Amino acid sequence: RKQKWIYYKDILTIQRIKIRRIVKSGEISDGYHETYLILTDGTSVNISRDYFENHTEIIQHIKSKIEI
Repeated sequence: RKQKWIYYKDILTIQRIKIRRIVKSGEISDGYHETYLILTDGTSVNISRDYFENHTEIIQHIKSKIEI
């Protein structure tokens, strides 16, 4: 997996998006959330449970270090 260093000062905001799976007969499930860090250079980084076991702790720590 590629590692990337992100400085707190480079994080603009944290964006949470709900993903829903829909088929012709309706929604398959209630969906799930993905969390993205929006950076000052215009890029975003996915901080989701699929990639990080400690997703919740990471997001809480980032929120405590930046002003949103």
